[in-house]
Amino acid sequence: MGYDRALLGEFTPPAGSVTALSSSATLFKAVVGTGIFALPPAIREVGWLAGSVMVLLIAGLSAYTMSLVVSCVQELRRRGHKGVGAGGAIEFTDLTAFVFPGLNRPILFVCLIANYGAILGFFDFAVANLLTLTPFLSRWQLILAIVAFELPLSLLRSTSHPVFKLAMTFGNLAVAAACASVVYSGAMSTEPRPLSTLPAYDSSGLGLAFGVCIFMFAAHMECVSIEQDMRTRRNFHTMLLWTFVVIVVLHLAFGIFIYSCFGEAVGREWKDGHWVDATILQNVGENSAVKLAMSANLLLMTPMTLLPVSKAIEDAFGVHQSYRPVAYSRCTRLGLIASLGLLAAVLSSFEGVCALVGCLTGLSCFTVPAACYLHIFSHRLGSLRRVWFVGLVLFGLVGTAFSAVQVVVGMVAAQSQPAQ
Repeated sequence: MGYDRALLGEFTPPAGSVTALSSSATLFKAVVGTGIFALPPAIREVGWLAGSVMVLLIAGLSAYTMSLVVSCVQELRRRGHKGVGAGGAIEFTDLTAFVFPGLNRPILFVCLIANYGAILGFFDFAVANLLTLTPFLSRWQLILAIVAFELPLSLLRSTSHPVFKLAMTFGNLAVAAACASVVYSGAMSTEPRPLSTLPAYDSSGLGLAFGVCIFMFAAHMECVSIEQDMRTRRNFHTMLLWTFVVIVVLHLAFGIFIYSCFGEAVGREWKDGHWVDATILQNVGENSAVKLAMSANLLLMTPMTLLPVSKAIEDAFGVHQSYRPVAYSRCTRLGLIASLGLLAAVLSSFEGVCALVGCLTGLSCFTVPAACYLHIFSHRLGSLRRVWFVGLVLFGLVGTAFSAVQVVVGMVAAQSQPAQ
């Protein structure tokens, strides 16, 4: 997995108390989320064979670069470096600040944009499903109602609040119920088509599939925190490997099965003689309870997921050192919710938003980890390994640029004319 076992000695501060099994469960929750609902439509766009290869490639590289990030953190720990947070724990942002002192702010900005975009995906997913339950409301009226619901929740300042703890438990159940409903609907409504009768490859969907796969499998910031809390940190890499094996098998099975059941109709509705993009939950029919539960889960999770973004913006603009820090902090969070509503009214494609976020995440998923490892372990790397890590850096840069352009062009084309 790209790490030196000599680094896993006892040159570390006191470890946490979390077992490898609990850490695996935490990583599983961090990776498996709404992105899984964008996978079948992404496979539809790129073809079942290309989609399967893309899932295996991105998941494998993502797990590998997570291992690189943790190896870098362990090496900095061995050298005696400490993070700026409580207890001196080295987080992802401490690593990037050490390697890229002059570029740390732009890197954090890209990470924040990706985080913000993921929340925008929450909005789009919820709006698309709630519109089917509230035909008496227009899209902009529903968005206004959602913004009004989110505004007071955005003022909660800690993820330890009972509302958030309840939301996390409810969210796990909602995601499981939604996935089960889609699988059941696919199994009951039609016999799965043989893959030989479905498109295997379509180059026009490469950008979307690339972005969606990164969106699904990237958890590089979270993996650092997970390793910090482990009782036996030397087991992190093994835990990471086997957790990702399970995650990839589940994602591939879900994506291929749902696509084989619904074909071109997956994540779409046939209206007025052409396909109209929807969310995958439209394929479950009139299961209003699942749509409502999943939408409520995303809306309850929105203010919690928005906290890191708002705190980073407040720190960047010196809100906490201002004359009225609490008032300005509240204005920042209310403004972020309002901006989400405005963007949700313009960008209505859940899969497109996920792909765009994934494209941006490609930098922190591939480019930054490879560059960090190349910088910290440069004295131990041979020429071939240097070429490999430079290739990873370029893969993240080129893949991000190509995919972002292709996704944006596709979204603009979809806005100008319906998919046929």
